[in-house]
This record gives sequence, C-alpha cells and structure tokens, in this order.
Amino acid sequence: MRKDMLLDDILHRVSLSFGLNDMSLIVPDDVMAELSLHKIAHIDSDDLDGELVFQSRVYMLFEVLLSYVIDKCNRCSTEVKRLDSVLSLSYEKRLLAKEKALIECIGNRISDKKIEKLVKSDDKMVRAINELADAENLVTTFKNILTGLDNRKDMLIQIASKRKREDNR
Repeated sequence: MRKDMLLDDILHRVSLSFGLNDMSLIVPDDVMAELSLHKIAHIDSDDLDGELVFQSRVYMLFEVLLSYVIDKCNRCSTEVKRLDSVLSLSYEKRLLAKEKALIECIGNRISDKKIEKLVKSDDKMVRAINELADAENLVTTFKNILTGLDNRKDMLIQIASKRKREDNR
C-alpha cells in the first residue's frame, strides 16, 4: 500500500484528467511501486548507481506526464475559446429574439458585456474554465517536480564528483 498521499493525489488528478481508471497505462507498476516524494527527495549516497537509474526513470516519467498535461491544457484552452464563441452567438440570438420589441423601441443593441456575463456564468463554460485551471495547475506542478529533479541530479553529480576526488586521494 502506497503512503505518499500528495503524489498519489497528483497522479490521481492526472488519471481523472484523461479519464483513466488505472495509472499503469501511463506509469509502469514497478515505477509506481517505488515512486514517492520522499524517495525523490532522498539520495542514498551508498548506491549512486541505483540513484542515477532511478533519477533517469523518474525524470522521464514526469517529462511524459508533463507532455500529457500540456496537451490537455491546450485542448482545454481550445474548448474554452470554442465554447465562448458558440455560447456568445447562442445568447445573442436568444436575447435578440426575446428583446426584439424592446430593442426596436429604444434603439439599443444588446450589450456585449451582458452577453459576456451570460457566457461566463453558463454551466458549460464554468466547467470548461475549471478543467483548464486544473490542467494549468498540473502543468505547474510537473514543472516544479522536474525542477526538483534537476536539482536532485545536480546533487548526485556533486556527490559522485566528491566521492571520486576522495577515492583518488
């Protein structure tokens, strides 16, 4: 049983984002079993070879996940733009039909602000905007994890270099 709730939550959000019931379609089971934020943050200086292998596997995993969520983010952004256009036209037509007599009487056109407010409050648009925000958050999360992994790699290099200097003495 995995005990890394934060990482499990992140990976669960990714699986939901892509409609997956099983993360093993993206993350192999053997990698998932050893994956934890504690393991990522910890370096066993007595097993640098193992750490370097782990580093490359985990880095590759998060690169793949980042590409998935960037793609998801792009698709969500496109959907928000599409919905904005579709809903704007739809609300404008509805308002024109309902308020045609009023518009003819006072000579005013339906304001773009009114249509914009209706579009932004539409349930479909709210869901699409929330999905985009979730995808953007995952992009940021994975970029931060990759930055941490870059720092981890630098530490591994420093430890290996230090060990080599000590061995040469």
